[in-house]
Amino acid sequence: MSVTDLETQRGLAELVRQTTELALSPDAGWSETGPPGDRLRHAFVSYGDSVFTLLCNDKGRVLVFTAREWDAFLDGVRNGEFDTEAGLTEGSRA
Repeated sequence: MSVTDLETQRGLAELVRQTTELALSPDAGWSETGPPGDRLRHAFVSYGDSVFTLLCNDKGRVLVFTAREWDAFLDGVRNGEFDTEAGLTEGSRA
């Protein structure tokens, strides 16, 4: 294993540790949406000087987004960037 590979693995291990800390934080204040078996939980958590958005599905997979990433996602939703992916057409929007 090269030094670069080892550094990458250490970086990934640190990222997993930090993600777990964020998800288990008492400040997480998780909210849920969706039917049982297909729920999505989300939380906004401060960590250091940053705010992160956490998403967790029923299988326990946690995704972490920076404020900039989350804002870009919400802008995409507002601008209809994902509508064709979901099979929606311009006429079917509410």
